[in-house]
This record gives sequence, structure tokens and C-alpha cells, in this order.
Amino acid sequence: MFYWASLKVQSNEIEASEAGVLVLSGKNAAYAEVAAMMTADVVTRVKEISRRLLLACIGLPLFVGGSVAQEQRPRLFRLRRWKLSRQNLSRVAAAAPEIKTVLLKDIGLMVELKRWVAKDATSHGQLVSESDLTDDAIFDRLEGDVQFRSVATALVQRYGYLVPRPNPGSQAARESELIFQARAKSFLQEEEEERSPRDRER
Repeated sequence: MFYWASLKVQSNEIEASEAGVLVLSGKNAAYAEVAAMMTADVVTRVKEISRRLLLACIGLPLFVGGSVAQEQRPRLFRLRRWKLSRQNLSRVAAAAPEIKTVLLKDIGLMVELKRWVAKDATSHGQLVSESDLTDDAIFDRLEGDVQFRSVATALVQRYGYLVPRPNPGSQAARESELIFQARAKSFLQEEEEERSPRDRER
């Protein structure tokens, strides 16, 4: 292919060959040959650049996709482990009779548990009925619903019931007693320090 517009070809410098094909003569022939070589070189470079761009476009999504997948694997693993841990812990509970004994002893805890029932129903878009909040309904649910029993266990433990206590004769019990005495002594000292300025003002 020749770019004839770029060549200053004079009409008298074009000769007809025996086969009827136009042939450039003189300087114009040399110019045409150089132009053809340059055109072929440009075409080759354009093809090479296009090939590299195509490979880059294909490889980049694969690389990015692989990196994202590698980053997501640990997150998915942690999420699954967290869900599994939550499911297992929701089955850890004291026996229903033990919880019932605590609730009968401390009416305030029964009220707190009923409040939890009302909040749980609200979070699930349900309207709690009065019959769901009776003592008998709470005790029946403790018997048949292990997850509810787990919630009740955590609630009473928060207030000091059904928690493990050290053996009175063990080293752990003695250390616990010393810590309790130290805290009580510190509390009394703070109270005494607060009273002293008031006594002086009087």
C-alpha cells in the first residue's frame, strides 16, 4: 500500500511496464519503497501493542479475582467459626429446675427474663401476649427450649447465681478471700477520706 498523497510524483516520472502496471522511477520509487517499509513497520508495532494490551486485559481480572478470593477465604473461615461457636454456646445451660429455683427466689430476675422475652419478640416483629409472660409460660419454655434456657442461665449468672465458687480449703479460695479483704479495706479508706473534710468543716 502506498500513500500517494505523501509522494510528490510527477506525471512524467511514471512509466508503464509491459504488463500494464504502473512503475515509479527515479527518486519517487525510492520514496515509495521507504514509505512501504515504514508502513509495514508501523503495522507490525500496532499489532504487537494490541496483542500485549489484549493479554493484559485478560490477565488483570484473573489476577485481581485471585487476590480477592485469597483475601476472602480467611474472612469466610472466621465467619463460619464464629457462627459455629455461637450455635454451640447457645446450647450451654443449667438445668431448668435450678434456674426455676433462682427465679422463684429472686423475683427481680424473673422480671428481667420476661423483659428479654418481650425484646426478643419485638426484634422478630412479633406481638407478645400476656399469656407468654406468665410464670408458668416461662417455666414451660425453660423445659422445652434449650436456647431460652441458655439465655436464662447467662442472666442469672450475671447477678451472681449458678456461678462456680472456689473450694473453701483451696489456695484459690484463700487468694480470693485476700483480694476481697483488700478491696473492702480500700473501700473503707476511701470512705474515711471523704468524711474527713466534711468533719473539719463542721
